[in-house]
Amino acid sequence: MKKLFIPAGAERIIEKLKTNGHEAYIVGGCVRDALLGKAPYDYDITTSALPEEIKSIFEKTVDTGIAHGTVTVICDGVPYEVTTFRIDGEYQDSRHPVSVSFTKKVELDLARRDFTVNALCYNHESGIIDAFGGISDLENKIIRAVRDPELRFSEDALRVFRAIRFAAVLGFNIEDKTKRAIREYKTSLKNISVERIYIEWKKLLSGKWAYTVIEEYLDVITECIPELNGIKLPERVKFDALTAEERQIILFACVGDSKVYENAMCRLRVDNKTKDLGMTVINNLTLSDGMTEPELRLYLCNVADEAALTAARIAFALGRCSESVYERLKHLIEADTPRSIADLKIDGRELIDLGFRGERIGRMLKELLTLVAMGKIENEKHKLKEYAASAGK
Repeated sequence: MKKLFIPAGAERIIEKLKTNGHEAYIVGGCVRDALLGKAPYDYDITTSALPEEIKSIFEKTVDTGIAHGTVTVICDGVPYEVTTFRIDGEYQDSRHPVSVSFTKKVELDLARRDFTVNALCYNHESGIIDAFGGISDLENKIIRAVRDPELRFSEDALRVFRAIRFAAVLGFNIEDKTKRAIREYKTSLKNISVERIYIEWKKLLSGKWAYTVIEEYLDVITECIPELNGIKLPERVKFDALTAEERQIILFACVGDSKVYENAMCRLRVDNKTKDLGMTVINNLTLSDGMTEPELRLYLCNVADEAALTAARIAFALGRCSESVYERLKHLIEADTPRSIADLKIDGRELIDLGFRGERIGRMLKELLTLVAMGKIENEKHKLKEYAASAGK
C-alpha cells in the first residue's frame, strides 16, 4: 500500500500522541479521498487517548464534543478534531447516541461508522487498517453499510441521505442490502433537522452523478423535499452542465411554480439570497431565440445580471432557447448597457426641477429607462430632460 499524504499539523499530532504511548490515525473521509486520488477537505484523527489525556498533551485545545470523546487540537493555527476510540450506546431521535463508552481497540471504533469506505484509518507506521472491506468496496465502487445496514440507519437516519449523496458524488453503486434498508428507513428522514438535510442535498446536487441518483432515488429525496414528487427530469446532458445551484432551480422549474420553490426553501431554512435568486429565475424563464436586442435590454432592466444569466442557462437546459441567448445577454452586460435607473444620465433631483413630485418621479425614471433600453431615446442628459419636460406638461 502506498504511503498516504498527511498534513504536517495532523502528522505532528499523531506522532505526539504515539510518543505519549497512544495509538493515533487519520480516519474516515480523508483516507477514502486520499485513496481515490482526491485532496481531502479536512483531516480527522482517532486515538486511544482519552479526552483528558489529549488535553494534557496539547497546549491549544477546544472541547468541541468532549461528551462523545472529541477534542479539537489547534496545530499551526489549523483545527483538527481528535476523537477517542469509542463504542456508541443506544441512539435517540434517529441521530445521536445517548451515551458512548471509550475503548482501546480501533476496530471497535471503526465498527460504529456508517459505510465501509469511511471505516478506514491510517498512519505511516501501521498503514491502512481496514476491518470491513472498505478498500475492496472502493476498488469496486460500492457503497455498503458497515455490518448491518438496518442497524446503521436505525441509529442515524441521516445516513440514509448520506448514502445516496456519496453515490452522487463518487459515482458508486449502492450494495443491495444497503439499498433495501434505505427504502425501509427513508421515512425516518423526517426526524432529521432540515438544516442537516439541506447540507446533504447541496452536496448531492454538486455530484457528477447527481442525475442518476435523483432519477433512481427520487422516492427517498421526496421524503425530505416532497415538492419534487413526480417531476419529469430535463435532458441529462444539459442538466449535467449546470452548477449545483442551477440544478436545484431547474428541478423546481420543472414543477413550474415559484411559490412551490419559495415554500420549499423557507421550510428548508435556506438563505434569502439563494431563495430570491431561484424565485426570480423561475418567474423569468421567458427567454427565446426570437427576442430582439432591445427586448433583451429591457429584460436586463427587469432582471438582475446574475439571475438573467442563470435564467438563460436554465431556459436552454429546458429546451426553450439556444445557448446564443446566454451569449447575447452576456455581451450586453459586458458592454455595460443601461440596466437600472442609476445608469440614467438624469436623476430625481433634475426631475424635481422640471416640476415632478412624489410617485411621478419614480414612474418617469422607469419610463425613461424602458425607452433607453428599447432604443427609442438616447441616454443623454439633454434628451432625457427634453422628453421628461414634454411628458410632464
